[in-house]
Amino acid sequence: MNTAAIARPAPIGHKRRRIRLGAFSLGLPLLAFLLVFFVAPILYLFQSAAYDPAIKDSLPRTLMTLQDWQGGSLPGESTFDGLATDLRELDRARNVIALAQRVGMEATGGRQLIMKTTRAVARAKGPVTSQTFASIDPLWADPGFWQVLKSGGNGVTPLYLTIGMGLHTPYGSAESGDDNNYGFPTIFLRTVVISIVVTLITIVLAYPTAYAIVQNDNRLGKWLLAAVLIPFWVSLLVRSMSWVVLLQGNGLAAELLRALGLIGPDAQLLYTRGATLVAMAQIQLPFTLLPMLGVMRGISPSHMRAARSLGAKPTYAHLKVYLPQAAPGIVAGGMITFILSLGYYITPALVGGPADQMISYYVARFTNEELNWNLAASLSVLLLLLTILCLVAMRRFLRLDRLLK
Repeated sequence: MNTAAIARPAPIGHKRRRIRLGAFSLGLPLLAFLLVFFVAPILYLFQSAAYDPAIKDSLPRTLMTLQDWQGGSLPGESTFDGLATDLRELDRARNVIALAQRVGMEATGGRQLIMKTTRAVARAKGPVTSQTFASIDPLWADPGFWQVLKSGGNGVTPLYLTIGMGLHTPYGSAESGDDNNYGFPTIFLRTVVISIVVTLITIVLAYPTAYAIVQNDNRLGKWLLAAVLIPFWVSLLVRSMSWVVLLQGNGLAAELLRALGLIGPDAQLLYTRGATLVAMAQIQLPFTLLPMLGVMRGISPSHMRAARSLGAKPTYAHLKVYLPQAAPGIVAGGMITFILSLGYYITPALVGGPADQMISYYVARFTNEELNWNLAASLSVLLLLLTILCLVAMRRFLRLDRLLK
């Protein structure tokens, strides 16, 4: 018998590797999807937040003549001649807005400066000299302003990130100019505070509701769960608009509170911080409750019975035995609600006032209205970093690694 012809079985370790590779290959489509539609957009956001070629693309001749200019005095006439040519081309192409917007972010009054200078240069007859530019606006006779233009010709700039962090002061003024005076640090702080308050409200509402559902695993529990989940299946926009209808001056909630004497006849419920908190909490309640419910259903009732049999009172037994076991669900639900609340836009925009708008409102504003995609990208990047920072802080101070084991 030829023993060499007998096939040897493959090593167990080799089989395990093949099984793991086969299992990993099943996740490749999801991995590719995440790379294309999640990682790539985030990388593009980082690039847009730190790169703006508006000055570089709009003033090529001007920047070329400024390469050897060291500052301290006005550049030569060739620079002014190149600037005139660049502005005339922008005027013919009707593409001066991007340059005006960028210079307006760098220097106070820069947007108006570029617009009126472009119109004046386009109408000028004959050569345009440094005296011509100085007669249009004295800022053209300021060497420091020319340094701003030269530094912006690189394309890579921390401008938008510093504006988002409130660290940028436009050239020519000790205070922020009208193009970027938004107070973003205050808006970021407002976003975090509203998200924290909404998270606490949902935890306070969701915990007893989840406990009641678990303890009444019958028709009553099912009705409670349905009452929480039915709004969850309705569109976010529809739910937000329903709060507008309820809280408006002649709405059901306002009329009921007036009838009970809890508010005056001129009290305003809509477009307030309270309306924003209530509406967001109602929308986020299922996201907080469902993780709690999943954890509570895994807690054995015998634990509480054992604590009671040892003499513990119901409240003490709940706090010392039940609550620690339910903590992972509370933390998970609270984290989900907090992270989602950081990016809220529709609800505060509909039911909140000007002082209740969160950072996502300004991201949408700069994207859709002012077409300042670089600033919108920088705010998105800062919001992403803020979210990561909050998660790290939660993990450190709440010791999530122990709670979620």
